[in-house]
Amino acid sequence: MSASSKLQAGAPMPRLNLPKVGGTRETWRAAICAGTPNAVTDEDFTELKRYYTDAQIVDIVAVIALFGFLNRFNDTMATELESSPVEAGQRFLAQKGWSVGKHAG
Repeated sequence: MSASSKLQAGAPMPRLNLPKVGGTRETWRAAICAGTPNAVTDEDFTELKRYYTDAQIVDIVAVIALFGFLNRFNDTMATELESSPVEAGQRFLAQKGWSVGKHAG
């Protein structure tokens, strides 16, 4: 189950080990909450507006949506991963249960 599906509107954000750089946590919350089902709240946008203009927020949401689409498309099509992402996954994610799975060449 993804982090976004565990969140409900207004639910507290899961603990993220992120630096306290202006807007970073708020941007990640929007990204996580924008999954399926979408759990982004008015309060999330209020927090984003503390750091970003409306145009920047549109860009952030567009990038989140684009990568959400690409992730779902590539997962559905079992797109073969290039060697660089496979190596990064093995180095940084394998200890947490990641494997190349259906995306192997």
